[in-house]
Amino acid sequence: MAVLIVGGGLAGCSTAFELVSRGQNVVLVESASTIGGKVRRYGCKAADRCLNCGLCLVGDLWNQVESHPQIQLRTETELLDVMGAPGSFSAVVRHADSLDIFDGISHIVVASGFVESSRAAVGAVEYSHQAPGIITGLELEQLMSERRRAALWDGEPPKSVAFLQCFGSRSLRDRAQYCSRVCCSYASRAARVLKHYYPDTRVVFLHMEQQQVEPGSYWQSLEADGIEFVRSRPVTVRVGPPHTVLYERSVDSTIVEESFDMVVFSEGMYPNPDGERLAEVCRLSFSDEGFLKAVRDSSETGVSVVGCAGGPKRIEEVVAEALQTARGICGGVR
Repeated sequence: MAVLIVGGGLAGCSTAFELVSRGQNVVLVESASTIGGKVRRYGCKAADRCLNCGLCLVGDLWNQVESHPQIQLRTETELLDVMGAPGSFSAVVRHADSLDIFDGISHIVVASGFVESSRAAVGAVEYSHQAPGIITGLELEQLMSERRRAALWDGEPPKSVAFLQCFGSRSLRDRAQYCSRVCCSYASRAARVLKHYYPDTRVVFLHMEQQQVEPGSYWQSLEADGIEFVRSRPVTVRVGPPHTVLYERSVDSTIVEESFDMVVFSEGMYPNPDGERLAEVCRLSFSDEGFLKAVRDSSETGVSVVGCAGGPKRIEEVVAEALQTARGICGGVR
């Protein structure tokens, strides 16, 4: 018997490693050519101290999963169909032009993750895909991951940076009438890293609201570091350089125009478009926001949804849910 995990990102890999640590066999299928998903491209956000971004929880997970003898890893592979009943599923998967069937699947874990908002469908915010100095939150993460131990930029750093929070949020056009919750966390920590490296750089947060990131006076501590916060709604961005951000200031409904060397679109989390197919194959349902959810308790259906496939979550929340799911499966496997 084995547990089938669909998705090799943080949720899938954390679940897989906990399962094999408890004696279970795992079949892990991932549509990409490598495991790790988006988290593998994230950068540490420690400045003069650890800022609790959650990446320390990942550790050597990817190598542990790739090398573990009880994990049968299949990359560039997708789940096509599931037959049978809980405790005795058969799963049909496709790799390139070949089909394989895995029998003896005791449980299925769907960890298909999320997608970030597209540069091509931003709604009211318009900009060029190739404009230098306009990046997304994920691109900033990659920059910090690749160049964390050196200068973040070649040459002169930007003199001013605007973080556009709630990017694509509360928008019918962008399919996100909800708060992704994670944006405040990763963007504010990234901003603190920028101020640590480049204290003379002006950093401005344009936001509709602020989520709690840490207990205590977290946001006040950022202001003490010189980071500015403006409650507002972005209207549009005109490509420069410098780039001009037009936003509606909430306190007096005034349209304000400011120029910045760099603009960071803090992306939220969107349901994976593959969710509709996986819901049909694995007999799942959807939340009001469009993320996957189980129709009944997983002890009855034999199918669990883990991580951001089920909605926006921070790294520590994903890991905790993955461990809890794996332990629940082990308790139910005879």
